Amino acid sequence: MASRSYRQICSVSKALDLVGERWTLLIVRDLLPGPLGYMALLEGLPGLTTNLLAKRLKDLAAAGLIERSPAPTKDKSKALYSLTVAGRALAPVIAALAQWGREYGPAPGPGDAHSFRLLLLLFRQHYVQQGGRWIVQLDCGEESLQLRLGGPEFEGVAATPMRPDLIVKGDVESYSSLLFDEDAADALVRSGRIQLQPGPTGEEPLPIWADFLASLQLGHATRSS
Repeated sequence: MASRSYRQICSVSKALDLVGERWTLLIVRDLLPGPLGYMALLEGLPGLTTNLLAKRLKDLAAAGLIERSPAPTKDKSKALYSLTVAGRALAPVIAALAQWGREYGPAPGPGDAHSFRLLLLLFRQHYVQQGGRWIVQLDCGEESLQLRLGGPEFEGVAATPMRPDLIVKGDVESYSSLLFDEDAADALVRSGRIQLQPGPTGEEPLPIWADFLASLQLGHATRSS
C-alpha cells in the first residue's frame, strides 16, 4: 500500500493510503458483522476476482486492519478473517458513507446484488432504544440474523445463539423493502412476503413486531413514534 501513497501530511490522505483502494472498504464492511472465510467474502462481493481479493486481504493484514485465524473445522487449509481493533474503528466511517450514499448516491439498480448479512449494519444505523426487551430472529433461506432489542445499544449477530421471541421469515428483497420503503411493513406482512412466527418462548408475535418496527424506525412506526 505504501507504493500507492498520496505522500501528503494529511490525516485524510494517510487514511486513504490504507483503505482507499477499490474493494478495500467493502471488505471491511463485510467483516464488521463478524469473521468470514475467503469464499464467503468472494461470494459476497460480485465482480471481485480471487487474485485481487487475496491481494487486498494481504494488504489489510499488513496494515493491521484484519487478522487471519484457523476456522473451527478439520480442514486446516480453511481460515477466517476478522477485523482488528483498528479495523473495527472504521465502523462509524462506513456508517457515515452509508448515510451519505442513501441521501446523495444513485438509486439501486435492477442488477445490483443484495446481501442479507449486511442488514445488520443498516439496522444498527436506524436503532433507537424503545419497547420491550426481545430477541428477534430474521431468517432468509439458510441464513439467520438475531437482534437483541430494548437495550441502550444495538446488538445483532449473524448467527442463532439465543432463543428468539419472534421469528421473521422473508427474502432479501423483502427485507430491503422494509428498510427503504416506509409504507412497506404492513403490505409485506399482508402479502406473505414477510411472515411472523412465535419463537420458542411462546410470546405473541404482533406486539414484538411493533416494537421491532419502532426500535428500527421502520414502517408506520417511524411516523407514529
